[in-house]
Amino acid sequence: MTYYFDHIDRKIIQILQQKSNITNLKLSQNIGISPAATLERVRKLEKKGVIQGYTLSLGLKKVHLHTQAVIMLSLINVHQTTIKDVQQRLEKWHEVFHCYQILGKWDLLLHVIVSNTNNLQNFLAQKLSTLNEVKTIHTMIITHTLKKNGILAMPTTLD
Repeated sequence: MTYYFDHIDRKIIQILQQKSNITNLKLSQNIGISPAATLERVRKLEKKGVIQGYTLSLGLKKVHLHTQAVIMLSLINVHQTTIKDVQQRLEKWHEVFHCYQILGKWDLLLHVIVSNTNNLQNFLAQKLSTLNEVKTIHTMIITHTLKKNGILAMPTTLD
């Protein structure tokens, strides 16, 4: 079944991407329909899986997380059991903010957030380097965020 986004759905999604904690009343005022109709639209988008949750974005420096890194991993092999084993270990480590399986020279891309470079070094030495499935580790420290939380453009249909 194909779901078509009309201009109201697009506006709801655009507003919620910018401010997910907006009240239903304020959202309805911004899009020009009743609060009941707005809530019905939002619930429909949630049910369809278009809206999958609402998140909190932290000011990392305010909570003393000053160091971010992108870490590329090359695995010894890319069998699903190997990837699942590595994934289970990574899920337990709070330093790993995101982990993506990728194609190309590298197999996994990690976004790691820690309080300082010493903690990054400890993470690399005491955790990541203990993974027997990992062949190569390449670490890049993020120095500045140039763009964050971009608003996604919505297609007209969702299959």
